Amino acid sequence: MAFVDDAKLVTVDGSLTGPIASGHITVRGPLINDREHARLSYYDEKDTMLQTNEATWLIMFAHYNDQLIWGLGLRRIKSWSHYGCYQHVGAFNGSCGTYCERYAQLSNERVTII
Repeated sequence: MAFVDDAKLVTVDGSLTGPIASGHITVRGPLINDREHARLSYYDEKDTMLQTNEATWLIMFAHYNDQLIWGLGLRRIKSWSHYGCYQHVGAFNGSCGTYCERYAQLSNERVTII
């Protein structure tokens, strides 16, 4: 359900495998801003998304027959220098139940993850 539009990675030493200096990936896909409509199993290393409810959920894959979805947990970066960008903070999977069709009809939003 999601498509990569652009990706860029800059390493400190200019090599293909060196330490990362900066990078981003721009993805188009359906976004949901709540977890209440999907029973999700969520992994967040710091477990802060569940406590603060600041999550945006990018649906990456769906299997409509089994009513399952998978994707990324994102948090909007609150900085003017990265306005409109997100940070990847986890992953989710779960049942979308009767909402699967609704998710399929969502417009593809374009997000940049840094």
